[in-house]
Amino acid sequence: MLYLYLRRSQRSASQLLALLILLNSCLFITLVHHLLASADLATAITPFVQRLADQDDTRAHRRDASQSVLHSPSTAHSPCAPLDDACARYGHDFVIRSRAYEGLNTRVRRVLHDAAAGRPVKVGIIGGSVTFGQGVPRRNETWPEVFGAWWRERFPASTLTLVNGAVPATGSGYWSMCFREHIDEDVDLVLTELAINDQRHDADAEWFEWLVRQLLELPKSPAVVHLQVFALSPDFAALSVGGDLHMGVANYYDTPVISLRNALLPRIFSASDAVREYFSIDRFGKLDMKHINARGHKILADLLASHLERQLWISQPHVAQHDTVPPLRMFQQYGSPLPPRLQPYCASTRSQRTPLVPTVNDGRWKTWSHTAPGGSTKTYIVAKEPGAKVGFSVPIRDEGGLGRVRIQGLRSATFGLGIAKCWVDDDEYKAVRIDGYWTTKLNVASTWVVATNVAAGEHMLWCELTTHSNDPQHRTEFRIVAVDAA
Repeated sequence: MLYLYLRRSQRSASQLLALLILLNSCLFITLVHHLLASADLATAITPFVQRLADQDDTRAHRRDASQSVLHSPSTAHSPCAPLDDACARYGHDFVIRSRAYEGLNTRVRRVLHDAAAGRPVKVGIIGGSVTFGQGVPRRNETWPEVFGAWWRERFPASTLTLVNGAVPATGSGYWSMCFREHIDEDVDLVLTELAINDQRHDADAEWFEWLVRQLLELPKSPAVVHLQVFALSPDFAALSVGGDLHMGVANYYDTPVISLRNALLPRIFSASDAVREYFSIDRFGKLDMKHINARGHKILADLLASHLERQLWISQPHVAQHDTVPPLRMFQQYGSPLPPRLQPYCASTRSQRTPLVPTVNDGRWKTWSHTAPGGSTKTYIVAKEPGAKVGFSVPIRDEGGLGRVRIQGLRSATFGLGIAKCWVDDDEYKAVRIDGYWTTKLNVASTWVVATNVAAGEHMLWCELTTHSNDPQHRTEFRIVAVDAA
């Protein structure tokens, strides 16, 4: 009996042990299933891997990294590269907000790999008075110069050629046909700053698209990155400016956008006196809320460097990626004929390559320059006397082009500008009235289409100052900036 009792007890203990093992196995399987269903294990361990990587960051490692680029797929989950000083200085949230559109950066990464390999890189910069440096007394404190200094330190083996072609008081209308007057065609990277000089008009967005499209089609298929500054001056009707319409174009062409407004405004909203920390003081001692100061320039350059640092960190070299230009423009219907590759003609009062010089002048139009309070000089061809007539030779270079002739002139509410009429060749009956006056409290070059369906060949663009004016004092001055044809 005792023997049978012991055998029965051993059997019960074995069954209990087996049951416990089975329960533990079920719990373990359930836990693993829960982890796999709720989180990516690679993501879960990323912070630990990142912490180990960060412990090894040094300046010597930065120089080595310019020759050997880290490219792990898991790094795409982090907004900041290990070598990113901006994230440490301003914080992750600040940097993330600045990246209004990041995109694939296929061309950007190609340029960065060229620089890391020690190949020379040429950068062209286009923009307005901010990029020109208005509001920053020392030129080495402007964002192009700060960015250039970062690039040379980051890629010491690569020779950098940096051309700042900025022209104050100009927007996409001017740059869409005149950018070749200010930067070289063999650029590897183009940086634009046009957000606040463009109005929230479809026309400005269309000019901006023509600019982006032509930049991407340049001989070396350059990378294009847009930098957007902002202004808080009451002269601007709203915080929203033309740059907000640029966003659709940037998305369509996959060109990154870095926004200073998105990053800085939360800080300014939280402290009313913060405006003085980021905007300049003019020569009269007044706060200039149109132009950021040296600190604002430094932040903008740092945010650009942060974006590039991240692209270099996460990119995978030698991987073919899609970087072609869309066959149709955004402003075309699907199924439309393919747009032409333009070879525009531009003559400008702001250009040394093709300066605007009248072909015919009745003597009443003069070349005149004005220096703004911030130090930037703007040159115009000016007339004040009604009846003054001037003519410019404009070639349409390509039979398959747009057949379009345009003029850029200043618009202002304060300079006493009147109305001119302009036409092409003998078609004075088709003259377009161009009003230099507007109620917007900004002084900026605007663009008017004078003629379309113009045949290829040489033509004359004529302008005559009229007696009409919408200026409250009925003044009649008119200022021409440039003419173009495509």
